[in-house]
Amino acid sequence: MNHRFRIAALCVLIVFGALLAACGGSQLAADPGQVLKDATWPAAGPNASTLKVLFTPKQGAADSGGELGGLSGLLSGPITITASTQGDPESDVSGDAQITAGPLDVPLTFRTNAQDTWVQVGDQWYALGTPLDIDFAGLITSAGALSELVTDPKAVAVEEIGGVKSDRISGTINPKAALIDKLGSAADSLPLDLTVLEQGRAEVSVWVGQDDGVVRRVQVTIGGADEAATMGSLMIDLTVVPAEAVVVEAPKDPKPITDLLISLLGDELGGLGDLGDLLGGALTSLST
Repeated sequence: MNHRFRIAALCVLIVFGALLAACGGSQLAADPGQVLKDATWPAAGPNASTLKVLFTPKQGAADSGGELGGLSGLLSGPITITASTQGDPESDVSGDAQITAGPLDVPLTFRTNAQDTWVQVGDQWYALGTPLDIDFAGLITSAGALSELVTDPKAVAVEEIGGVKSDRISGTINPKAALIDKLGSAADSLPLDLTVLEQGRAEVSVWVGQDDGVVRRVQVTIGGADEAATMGSLMIDLTVVPAEAVVVEAPKDPKPITDLLISLLGDELGGLGDLGDLLGGALTSLST
């Protein structure tokens, strides 16, 4: 009987352990505020980044036209950008992206080094004529101290990011945080109501490695689904993990980037100058 009892007890322990593992048995962070205070941004150097952006223009943005002129059709629905990169922003970076905006749906591959930046659409490469600073990690490291960015932090989950167990800490963005000015300057060029930022209702989640305290992922949401129609909404989700460096070489026989723009936009290319100013201002405000 004792022998059978021991076997039965062992079976119970195994089943119980399996259930714990299936439920993600790791305990939530006891002091989420301290986790944020001790957290550090990813170190400079080679990394792999995944960026997701979902922007829903507020109601009537496409009809109003505004600065976009003939390109206002791009605001007829949600604009989605997904991109992944690998490399060292100080030297060579390669990556892929998918951009969807109204009728525009473009998958592309890109490379950049100290000499130039190249974009591939289909089988053809195009040269921008200048190197481009592609540093997604810089977007989050410019956010300032996490303990000042996140208001009322709560530990909500333990999740793996790049194979690293990480505490997910969620809260709202402090209206006085340094990141607010950057987001505000960028969003000023977009049909997006920033009331939720000013009222401290924008949401933020941060994933911090349990063993090393390094930030692995950040997600910012401005405007919820119920506000998207009247105010617009913006979601930025960025993951950065260490990775190997890459070496980028110029592709063979690239065409000038203007050839790509003409093929994509055709007769609407006349509005491109305004579009360039619009997006350029947003990118500059985020990177400075």
